[in-house]
Amino acid sequence: MAQGSNSILTVYGCTRQGTQVLCDTDLSNQDKSGAQLDSSMAWSDTYVVDDRGDRHQRTIGFFLNVDGQKRINLDVPYGQSVRYILVFNDVPAQVSKISLHGTASTLDVESIPVSDSKAAPAASNGAARAPIPSS
Repeated sequence: MAQGSNSILTVYGCTRQGTQVLCDTDLSNQDKSGAQLDSSMAWSDTYVVDDRGDRHQRTIGFFLNVDGQKRINLDVPYGQSVRYILVFNDVPAQVSKISLHGTASTLDVESIPVSDSKAAPAASNGAARAPIPSS
């Protein structure tokens, strides 16, 4: 879990689709003045360091609405959360663990296993999450 400017990010796990790694998170809106979230701005400073020491900047982020549809913008009331996927491209197929960091936030999650996209990452409370839709 990490605190950003107007949000809290909870990381559940990361999966691979070829050389693309997708990290499954929840983003909680902590902005009392607005509900409109923009995925291009949310956690844009995020990067991963793979188990070979290479850094990969976030390529894109997107929200999943209640129906599991990808959204760039979404209304999320203060204190509520939404599923948010962070995408990192060109991560070598041999990478099995990453660390997730942010330059302007407190994000610092170490040793996240990267699972195959056919298996859904487990939620922190032990409940399984639905698979991330393919790009």
